[in-house]
Amino acid sequence: MVLGGLAVAAEPPLPLRSDYAFTADVKVKAPVVVGQAPLGLRRFIPITGGTVAGPMLKGRVVAGSGDWQVVRGDGVISLEARYTLESDDGVRI
Repeated sequence: MVLGGLAVAAEPPLPLRSDYAFTADVKVKAPVVVGQAPLGLRRFIPITGGTVAGPMLKGRVVAGSGDWQVVRGDGVISLEARYTLESDDGVRI
């Protein structure tokens, strides 16, 4: 491989690894339709609360969190999820 004009040996990528952290049981309200935009229908899904539980975290989902979505014309939903969590010992994440 050539990088910045220098030949460097290509290293194989490190294998991916993931560990189960927790499951979130989230309570939601009905979608709030923001409106049609060039990329699709924009909407917001309000989070009203919930719980998280697993080997790495136990606590709750803080109300006021939510999913911002764009529903494309082909039916695919692109979303940005923003959740605030609070651990059983009071730490906000």
